[in-house]
Amino acid sequence: MRWCQKMVKDRQLYFTRVDKGGSIIILDSSVVEKDINAVLEDNDKYEHLGGDPRPRIRAEIINIVETLVENGVLSVKDRLYLTGKTEKGGFSHDPSFHVKSPYIYPLYKIHKLNKEQICEKIIPPNRMVTSAVGGPTYRVGVFLDSVLKPIAKMYCVGELVQDSTDFLKHINGGTKSNNLDHGNLVAMDVCALYPNIKIEVALDAVRHAMDEVSDYTDQEKEAVINLLDYCLKNSVVHYRGKWYQSKEGAPTGNPEIPSVANIFVKYVLDQKILVDPLIAGLNKLKNRKRFLDDIWGRWDGDKDTFSHFLSEVNQVGRSYGMTFTGQCGDTVEFLDVTTAIKDGLVTTTMYVKPTDSERYLHRRSYHSKHTFSGMPFSQFRRAAVICSDMKDRKLHIQRMEDKFVNSGFKREHLISSREKALALSREKLLGEPSELETKINSKTVACVINQDPDLRHTINQFFKEYSEDLQKLLGDVKLIVSERRHTNTSSQLFSKNGFSQNQMPLLNDQRCRASRCRTKGTMDMPKKICVNGKDIKLDYRYDCSTECVIYVAVCRLCNQKQPKTNFYFGQTLNSLMSRCNGHRDKFKDTKFEQSALSYHIKEEHEEHLGEKLTNFGFGVVGRVSPRHLNRCGDCCIWLTGAGGDGLNGYGVSGWVTVSVSGSLMLGCCVG
Repeated sequence: MRWCQKMVKDRQLYFTRVDKGGSIIILDSSVVEKDINAVLEDNDKYEHLGGDPRPRIRAEIINIVETLVENGVLSVKDRLYLTGKTEKGGFSHDPSFHVKSPYIYPLYKIHKLNKEQICEKIIPPNRMVTSAVGGPTYRVGVFLDSVLKPIAKMYCVGELVQDSTDFLKHINGGTKSNNLDHGNLVAMDVCALYPNIKIEVALDAVRHAMDEVSDYTDQEKEAVINLLDYCLKNSVVHYRGKWYQSKEGAPTGNPEIPSVANIFVKYVLDQKILVDPLIAGLNKLKNRKRFLDDIWGRWDGDKDTFSHFLSEVNQVGRSYGMTFTGQCGDTVEFLDVTTAIKDGLVTTTMYVKPTDSERYLHRRSYHSKHTFSGMPFSQFRRAAVICSDMKDRKLHIQRMEDKFVNSGFKREHLISSREKALALSREKLLGEPSELETKINSKTVACVINQDPDLRHTINQFFKEYSEDLQKLLGDVKLIVSERRHTNTSSQLFSKNGFSQNQMPLLNDQRCRASRCRTKGTMDMPKKICVNGKDIKLDYRYDCSTECVIYVAVCRLCNQKQPKTNFYFGQTLNSLMSRCNGHRDKFKDTKFEQSALSYHIKEEHEEHLGEKLTNFGFGVVGRVSPRHLNRCGDCCIWLTGAGGDGLNGYGVSGWVTVSVSGSLMLGCCVG
């Protein structure tokens, strides 16, 4: 394990899970770098930006949202969620508003290779994924998804399925209602849907869907279109110190994209392709069902007529960015279901890809007990739902039982789950609401804690003891305790965000290399400083351009009189250079009270007020996650030697504790 971690850290090996099947592949890092660079350096797909676009995008989104608020389309509450701007005109310091850097990584499709190619170590084809969580357009994307998801559901009603269970309910496989005297089954797949989505066509599709099924006003529809247009045309990614902007397609990781894609596929098929006179005469597709870009249906014809139909569909669809692959026959696969025609009926059984590793969570893994007790039955239940024949159900349950044993489960502990699944009535299961529908219709309140079995037990006991009082307070809701897992092998070896960052060599100082940075001249602190008799090491992997840091400032004027005194500790979600720019602006007679640094100079060294930050030395102590930065009060402390009044002496609240990392660090300072 340590060897693997070292190889990942040194950028020699790249560990990743494949697109489908749960397998893990290990690649030479240079191969992955080549794949990513090939996409980013393609001038038809991405444009290289000169600098960080996040401030520009944030400012433009604020202006767009402000206009919508003034026009009465959005509320002040919507503005707070989208931009963090409060009713008083200020901005929230909540860490969730910190704009992160979207990054890109490849997802390898090993299921596209056969066993011979895998044995020959052929590099699988890939698709690029953009992780946009917390990115500059992420909050707008979440807002748009809340609007477009119900529209997509209504617009695609009758063909869109939520999961395998929903699909089986629609086709009612194995029952007399699906009697087939002739014809075949077909399965079609859109080729590279997201990268080929044409933005203007997607906007027309969303506009058409809103006109068809929503009751929004024209002003509200135009607002949705404008916000969506901005998000699609300002999709940016960061890779190895460089920024790129997408020029075509839709970013895979944006929250609004699945809803847009569902609307796009429906619109292009029904309004552009299938209405073509030639294709309309060839179309024999019936009972069409779709899961995003996967299509299933009945074909009232032979394989040759389907091939001709598919060829003509691709000829027309190419101009709209949508082409298909497909298969036609008496047996086809859709999702994890194999559908077949037998004795005039559609029968179903489980489909397992040849490259599927069928790996389950190992029994020795550090998870809650209920996770392991419920997992076997939930998998056996899948077989009961999907398999229309009891023999198939038994075979697949036996196969999964063997896989569980390989994952550390004892066979005797699986017997009750197996017998329970074999006794289930498939008709009743298909008549029940799906798990997704249950989640949507039920109200759940989660209490999230760090993984701690004793604390979880205590909270559950509290929920049981005061259930009546909680029901009066919260209404008819389900209360659950969710444990946040600790760092595990997956997070250590599969860090795609870390791979997209520049390697941080250990430097001799913490100065950034930006030519116009006014802060780097003050970044001359030694690697180790002493505060109140405690040694604190600065992390020389970071510089004044690093975001989300705990930093220290030392007054050089005070240190000339009495060394190792007057240390100021602060924190910032932004880079230290940005935070110093904020401090620098307060060195004025009218603003000095707004910064502890300027206040200190005004009170102790007033004649040096005009010199601003030149009399301070700065250093980065460490970097932490945004959610670990405590934004209550001023979140800083001024230490004037042992027992000094510090910042509290200036009438500003001090810093008692911050995050796990912060409290550990400051514990040394005040100890």
